[in-house]
Amino acid sequence: MTLRIKTIIGIALIEALALAILIISGLSWLKSSNEQSLELGSKQLVNVFAKASRDAVIATDLAYLESFAKSVVSEHNLAYIRITDSDGIMLTEQGNYDANEVNTNLSPFESRNGIYDVAGSILLGSTSYGLVEMGVKVDSIHQILHLATKASILIALLEMTFVALFSFALGSYLMNRLDSLRQGVVKITQQGPGAELPLSGNDEVTRVVEAFNQMSTSLSKAQTDLKQQYQKQKSLSIKVAQLAQVAEHARDAIIITDIDGRITWVNTAFEELTKYLSHEALGKMPHQLLQGPETDPQYQRTFIESIKNHEPIRVQLLNYTKNHQPYWGERDLSPIIDSSGYTQGFIIVERDISERIEIEKQLSQEVKKAAQATRAKSEFLANMSHEIRTPMNAIMGFSEILLENEKNTEKKELLQLIYAASDNLVNIINDILDYSKVDAGKLQLIEEEFNIIKLIESSMALCAFQANQKGLTLLIDSHSDTPSIVLGDRGRINQILINLLGNAVKFTDNGHILLKLKVETTKRSNTYRYHFEIIDTGIGISEQHLPKIINKFEQVDNSVTRNYQGTGLGLAISRQLIALHGGELSITSRFGEGSCFSFALPLKVKVTYKESTSLLYNKNILLIDSYEPRVNIIRALAESMQFSLTVVPSVAEVLSQTFLAGPFDRIIVQPTSYEDVGKLIERRKALTKSSQKLIVMLPYSPNLLTKAQKEQSDFLQQPITRNQLIKTIIGREKDHTGNNIKSEICLSGKKILLVEDNRINRILISKMLPVNSIELILAENGVIGLDLYQRTKPDIVITDISMPDKDGFTLAQDIRLLQQKNEYPWCPIIALSAHAFEEDKAQSTQYGINAYLTKPIKKNDLNDMIAKWLMIENQ
Repeated sequence: MTLRIKTIIGIALIEALALAILIISGLSWLKSSNEQSLELGSKQLVNVFAKASRDAVIATDLAYLESFAKSVVSEHNLAYIRITDSDGIMLTEQGNYDANEVNTNLSPFESRNGIYDVAGSILLGSTSYGLVEMGVKVDSIHQILHLATKASILIALLEMTFVALFSFALGSYLMNRLDSLRQGVVKITQQGPGAELPLSGNDEVTRVVEAFNQMSTSLSKAQTDLKQQYQKQKSLSIKVAQLAQVAEHARDAIIITDIDGRITWVNTAFEELTKYLSHEALGKMPHQLLQGPETDPQYQRTFIESIKNHEPIRVQLLNYTKNHQPYWGERDLSPIIDSSGYTQGFIIVERDISERIEIEKQLSQEVKKAAQATRAKSEFLANMSHEIRTPMNAIMGFSEILLENEKNTEKKELLQLIYAASDNLVNIINDILDYSKVDAGKLQLIEEEFNIIKLIESSMALCAFQANQKGLTLLIDSHSDTPSIVLGDRGRINQILINLLGNAVKFTDNGHILLKLKVETTKRSNTYRYHFEIIDTGIGISEQHLPKIINKFEQVDNSVTRNYQGTGLGLAISRQLIALHGGELSITSRFGEGSCFSFALPLKVKVTYKESTSLLYNKNILLIDSYEPRVNIIRALAESMQFSLTVVPSVAEVLSQTFLAGPFDRIIVQPTSYEDVGKLIERRKALTKSSQKLIVMLPYSPNLLTKAQKEQSDFLQQPITRNQLIKTIIGREKDHTGNNIKSEICLSGKKILLVEDNRINRILISKMLPVNSIELILAENGVIGLDLYQRTKPDIVITDISMPDKDGFTLAQDIRLLQQKNEYPWCPIIALSAHAFEEDKAQSTQYGINAYLTKPIKKNDLNDMIAKWLMIENQ
């Protein structure tokens, strides 16, 4: 018997039992409910009849009772009705009444004749006046039960039929599902694991199919793993064979030892290196074979300890062959660890590094020689700088002093040439020293607070002399809201600007040099990116020469640029200084049109300060200038400083009858001839409010004017900045706080000790100082200087560094020791030196020196430094 038939029979039996219980219980409930309904209805009906006939019975109205009984029997399908009085006398009777068959104690389904007997008393209060007997036909109920029984049996038969059909369909469905499992097993048997059955539904069979698929997948994976394992084993066998060949034919000596370090196998390279045959090495430890008289015992002990501790190690040892020939070997020890983590032995790889050791010795000697050469170069540069700066100090110093007093124009120009040539030589020396430090990677940036706006103005101002000589216009374009107080290396940024501006002036014959400064915010707090652009209208650079222009010691190699002097180091130094700041130097240029050098530096902002513009507020200024770039800069200054500016391109237009503007507070002019200046001076009363002097803009040379014109003119220095405009227009210069700037401090009565071993330098410095108002004490060396200090107690000490017997450092140290003992009052010490390295300046502070001036010394720098420290001393 198949599972399908078993399923059908089982379901049919269960269904038959369920239907039998359902039909029997249903019919029983139907019989009981109909019987109760009939009994209740019959009793209620007989009571109604008793009440309806009560009055007729009491009145013995037989006609009414007869009529009533007939109507009741006909209307309510009764078998009979009989009414008697209280004495049992029949008053009326309708239907088939059989006294022998009447039994009111039987239920409807207990009656034998199909009639349910029921009786009700005729009551008035508690008095009975008679009895109503009634027979209710129950054959209709029997018919209903009979029909219900037949219908239930029919429904049961139909349901059994449907259940059989459904069971057949379900069995077929289940058999098909199970047959798919059988087919899957057959498929796996024929094709191997990995086959999967399609999933449908969410029943137990589906779960079985899922389990089957998982089993098939697991079997497939296991089979794949077995194949891979087999392939791995096969590959491993091949690799083992290959490694055996590699080990056998390797150029490095390979040793395999047991866990105690005794040799169990060596390759051919070991035999060739050590001259020991394989059987001679077996069972011995490496150090027993290879150790010699000069083998380092410490390295040997370290190697043996590593074997005991099962730790890898690499050592370099001086070994010996069987023939007692020494060689240097690099020995690598690696433990052989099994799958359980236990050490089974060791592999030692040793290679001959005798040649490398010899090369390293030679390299070490070369490095020492290079270090000595570097030191010698640094000493040479320092000595060269010192030896050149010492006479250059005298040349530049005396030139500066002579320039102050020289009235003859021709001689003054010659002195200016001497001074400029000397200054150019000093710049060349500085470039060489700076590049040597940058090239050696010894240059370090310092961080100090300074005003970036004043820095670019001063950097540009340093180029004004050369620019004026060539008739070039210097322009600065910076926004008035630029954060000016920053933290950075002021000296190095100044050096970058001077190098780039100096190059621009050098290679520009006409036009202008423009320095633009823009600022943008960064993601870092209180840090801004300052973008610098130096734009010139010079000779420009061709595309093929742009990559070379920033190489050290190189300039563009053509007939034009050979006319310009220089070391070619300026751009290389600037590029590396910018890189140290985290920036990059960019160059764009067109040959014959000019160049633009740009870079950006990230700088921390200390104070964001906006300069006051109230000094020129509402002033009315006339500008006579046809050079558009300069006019645009002055227009921007006028807008930010809030003064009125009228621009006229030529003097002729101002002097014409059609010019009606004015009066003006001041007139600024870029003249084309001294006649222009003369005509404007004649008309200034009509043009200005108070006959103010005419303001002549440089680079127009004052030497082209007459003496009278000079006396009636002020000169606007380059570059044109806010401070220059205020200084020239108002007649006084202000700092950013609004206080008058003092250019010098009174030195009257001060006692200054100068310690300098060079006679020429003593004379020079004496000429630079206001000797008529101070007491100057001269000393030829440090020993004399210390003695004079103790005897004179000066207000300030100026000392050279390099001196015989006692140098400046030792002198300063001795003076500070005397002051610490409270024997002498504190005083500033200023060092003068031809050594220009920052290390020398930094070293000076360790000896108590307050300030450091590098030769050649300029008069203003010296006097400003003395004034500064005397002011501090007085405070």
